[in-house]
Amino acid sequence: MEIILNPFRHTFIFAGILSLALLFSCSDSSSDSSEQSNPTTQEIPTTQEIPTTQEIPTTQEIPAVEVLKKLGDRVTIDSIGKDQEEKSVVYFYFTQPIDHNDESKGSFQQYCALHYKGKDKITVINTNGYSIADKDKFSIQDIEEIFDTNYLEVEHRYYKHSKLDLPVEYTKADYWKYNKAIYSTADLHAIVTALKDTGDFQGKWISTGTSKDGILTSFYAFQYPNDVDVYLPFCAPFFTEQESLSVGKYMATVSGAQDKITEYDDKTVNDYVWEGLRQYLSSAEAMSLVEEFARQEEKEAFESQDSQYIKLIMVQGYFDAAFALFSYVNVNSWSDIIPLYENLKTQPEVYAQCFYLFARTNSNNSDDNIKKIREIMFPGTAQRCISNKIWSSPYILPDDKVDEIYTVHAAMELGYYLFDYSKVSDLLTNEEIESLNSGNTITDNNTKYGVTYDDGAFTLEFFDFLANNAEETKCKMIFVYGENDPWTGAAISDEYVDNTYIKKLLIRRGVHNPYLNEEDSYSKEDRKRVIDAVNEFLN
Repeated sequence: MEIILNPFRHTFIFAGILSLALLFSCSDSSSDSSEQSNPTTQEIPTTQEIPTTQEIPTTQEIPAVEVLKKLGDRVTIDSIGKDQEEKSVVYFYFTQPIDHNDESKGSFQQYCALHYKGKDKITVINTNGYSIADKDKFSIQDIEEIFDTNYLEVEHRYYKHSKLDLPVEYTKADYWKYNKAIYSTADLHAIVTALKDTGDFQGKWISTGTSKDGILTSFYAFQYPNDVDVYLPFCAPFFTEQESLSVGKYMATVSGAQDKITEYDDKTVNDYVWEGLRQYLSSAEAMSLVEEFARQEEKEAFESQDSQYIKLIMVQGYFDAAFALFSYVNVNSWSDIIPLYENLKTQPEVYAQCFYLFARTNSNNSDDNIKKIREIMFPGTAQRCISNKIWSSPYILPDDKVDEIYTVHAAMELGYYLFDYSKVSDLLTNEEIESLNSGNTITDNNTKYGVTYDDGAFTLEFFDFLANNAEETKCKMIFVYGENDPWTGAAISDEYVDNTYIKKLLIRRGVHNPYLNEEDSYSKEDRKRVIDAVNEFLN
């Protein structure tokens, strides 16, 4: 039996992670959705609406505006506002060629955000691989506060505000061919060069990004190694196959493997995660209990489906939940709610409900579901909040085709990941594993969008760049990865790390984020390691 699932339900993790982002908080409110189904094919407009310049103050009260005015007609100010922490931000459009090697192809308006403090300050450019967040959700990264910098964020071409004006059919290769790293890195180079030419950015520069944003930071270093002083990608995964098991294997074997459930127990979080799924698959009674509860909860979805279908949906959902939790949340915040049948079989209703809730946990309901599971398992106990830091995700914009744009890029040169079912493969048939893998496959997008995978060529060229960097470009790069983050399975190889020009920092218990000021993500020691590495390169 084949189950048809949305193959890109993990886009927020890539990340981005990839984003796809978990919005955990201590409040009772549910988070915004970072998941979107792939939109249906539609006609792309042949003209692009360019915003009208608002009336902008001409005084020095808004220095960023004065700086941007020096770029003349190439810049259109959209609005002036503040980020979530009340820091001033000027949102603007920068005119870019669609093809930097052939300006006859036309131009588009690339959306950017600038927080400006002064010409002698360091400038951080956040290489956003998706859309810039809506203004009420926009948040400047911690690195700006730490180094007291100017801050520039650039939206990736094709996304919400930065759509290309191309008079071609929507799904044809002629439309999508400009959605490659050679073009998006050239966009960054053009903006950085233009701003430097104003004379108002004389301090040093840092390029940074997380997950897919971090991939773009890395490829920016590859294409333009001398544009900035330090390239600082967080959690950036790299694939040389269109569908890779590297991330899945890491999650199955390393994520949570150093973290004990309790100080008195030799079992790790990783042990318990897979034991919970094994106990479900090993017991007909456990599967029956969960199925009965699932049918009650989702009558319309499951009324015409058989037991096998529900079983596979629960298995796939369990992997999805574990993947998201390992990626975004410190394991100590959720390891106690892993549903083990052997511990709960005397309370069949409790087990069924908890396993179902765990397997149906996603970025849209994660906070509520984990609270519910904890209340059911441990009634009357005080509730722990999961995190006090909201991931300011650029992937939650309702009218932005995030899944589609990202997966086309993945189908061309980024590649994607598959889960590794080896921990439970003895309890699944080959047909079941094949059906489960179909939920992650992206190869059908090559035909759907008329694009061709480059067989990992661009990423392999990037690896060659890293290997020869010390002798040739001497580009300074710091790669930061989280120990528990599954995406670390696709981290750069240690062979490229010379600690002279390229550093690689593994954050103990780290997850998939750049929140240096959050001790739940970065201990004081790990935070210092990152800051010291940046300072060493800046100086």
